[in-house]
Amino acid sequence: MADEFFYKTSPNEDEQGPIDAKTLKNLAKNGVIRPQSMLRRGNRDWVVAASVKGLFPEPPAESVPEAIPFEPAPAAPITPKSAKTGGMSFPDLAAPKSAPEAPLGLDSLMVGGKKPSSQPTKESPAEAKQPAPMATPVKTQATSGEAPPAASIPGTEPNPFASDSQARVQTPRRASGGLGSLFNFDVMIAPTVIRILFLLAVALVMLGWLASTAFMFIEILSRGGGIGEYIVASFFALLGLVVVFIYIIFFRICAEASLVFFQIHNNVRDILELMEDKSGVID
Repeated sequence: MADEFFYKTSPNEDEQGPIDAKTLKNLAKNGVIRPQSMLRRGNRDWVVAASVKGLFPEPPAESVPEAIPFEPAPAAPITPKSAKTGGMSFPDLAAPKSAPEAPLGLDSLMVGGKKPSSQPTKESPAEAKQPAPMATPVKTQATSGEAPPAASIPGTEPNPFASDSQARVQTPRRASGGLGSLFNFDVMIAPTVIRILFLLAVALVMLGWLASTAFMFIEILSRGGGIGEYIVASFFALLGLVVVFIYIIFFRICAEASLVFFQIHNNVRDILELMEDKSGVID
């Protein structure tokens, strides 16, 4: 008769079973039965599953091989060929790198029997931060023949004909106005005349409208006209005022068109004077 086993996943839970030895090992292998679970064989007492030999696989013993201390041979420094410059050879001043020494206490970690790798070893961060040694300058003997002194370059003299826009005294334009402006074409008086004519035209149109409106009402009053005639006269007065505003707008457009022409002329003249100041043209 095969042995019967009972188990509890924890001491406070109900027992499970009966099961045979093969099923018990499968449950332990699958993790159902853990080392802290309780086991009972037949009518015997409960024991901890961790105390049963052969139930749980034992971890393999790690065998540490005995390390053989190894000291690497110092690497022979490689001296590059000396550079030839101007028939003289300069000696190699680069300090040969010594073989890295093994730190104390790590001899047991080196494994013997392996050849040192041809690839350069990775330096530690502390060693990588250290700057490379500076090369000592080599004092070369001066040759007997001295080089002739370089020819001095004469300083550039200022061009007397070059103009300075800041130093040049700009002659201001002559002021407009007065009788002299009528015979002097250096300053355009047409813009001022156009503005005066525009104001005169507006004043004349307004005076004409006021005169015609007053004459119309005076005639109706002298005739003793009725209210209907006054209404008709008021309508014609408003209509005349609209016509007056239309005339004023027309005069303003004509004046602006004329002023634009003269403004273009003044702008072109200012540009020419600015170009003369920059290029140094003497008037």
